[in-house]
Amino acid sequence: MSDSTFHLYQLQKLDISLSSIKLKISAIRSRINDRSYLHSVVMELDKANSNLNEQLYESDAIEAKLSAKRIKLSQSESSLYSGKIQNPKELQDLQTEISSLRKGISNLEDSQIEYWEKIEALTIVKNQINDKLEKIKAEDSVALQKMESERSQLLVEQERLLLEKKGVISQVSPAFLAIYDKLIINKNGIAVSEIADECCGSCG
Repeated sequence: MSDSTFHLYQLQKLDISLSSIKLKISAIRSRINDRSYLHSVVMELDKANSNLNEQLYESDAIEAKLSAKRIKLSQSESSLYSGKIQNPKELQDLQTEISSLRKGISNLEDSQIEYWEKIEALTIVKNQINDKLEKIKAEDSVALQKMESERSQLLVEQERLLLEKKGVISQVSPAFLAIYDKLIINKNGIAVSEIADECCGSCG
């Protein structure tokens, strides 16, 4: 193998290694930038919070209605037992109103219990999703550190190979280098291959 052929073969091996490193760095960068798996859990948590807040809002609304009815009931009972109302019709209407208020309060209390049960269930779901998110964040932080470390090592290796490539190129004539560069483009990155047993090491 002549010096030119040897240097071109060395250049080819360096370019293959550099191409491999470039692909690895690109893949790591894509994994680092891909936050879709994390985003999906965040969206899931947002939905759980929204569902919980909706039930809390409805529960608060019922509590406000209950408070108003209880105040009204207290006032009506006070009027009934104060002795100030003597008219039988007014007393009967007041008793009917009190009965209606008690029934309304009972119905609202039943509804409130249902909302409390829903709120409890939704709170459990929200906490589970939140725990899941925190776990993913912790795992993601470790994975990111590992990928950043791997990328740093690859960048160091890439720099070393580029310096080595620069030294090899300086030993190849411009004419051979021009042919090499043309073949690299036209032959899918393979311009020089070793011959073994009278066969091309790339295509056979």
